[in-house]
Amino acid sequence: MKVPKLGVRLLLTGVVVVAAAIAVGVLWRRYVERPWTRMGQVQANVIRIAPRVAGVVVKVAVADNQLVRKGDLLGTITDPMNNARTELFSPYSGRIIGMARNQVVMPGFATFHVGIQADVIQEEDATPPDSEQKSSVGGYVDGMSE
Repeated sequence: MKVPKLGVRLLLTGVVVVAAAIAVGVLWRRYVERPWTRMGQVQANVIRIAPRVAGVVVKVAVADNQLVRKGDLLGTITDPMNNARTELFSPYSGRIIGMARNQVVMPGFATFHVGIQADVIQEEDATPPDSEQKSSVGGYVDGMSE
């Protein structure tokens, strides 16, 4: 059995490493863009709420999958060194899709994830301009009315 030369082995190793790096990048991007909970996968605009202080998440005032409004209290972070308490409020109305519980958080660490409704993209009307308009109720054209 002939052993491949050193250059061929290095080239094959490099190809495998690059392929693995690409696969990890694709999976990581999919995870970041489409967060999920045990109740389902979310495709929405996700707001990551991060404190500007370090501390321990002591109190969580919301539950997973709960609807929140702008200004609702999400949780409390306490700095164990000086007992300074920081409250985190929701900057948007939406649904809680992820949170950190009972753990130390650093400034910039996403403590809560709030999913907000994505904008609906209006599709162009495919009806020719000179055709007859069907009856509509509330913007819905049933296609069966005459």
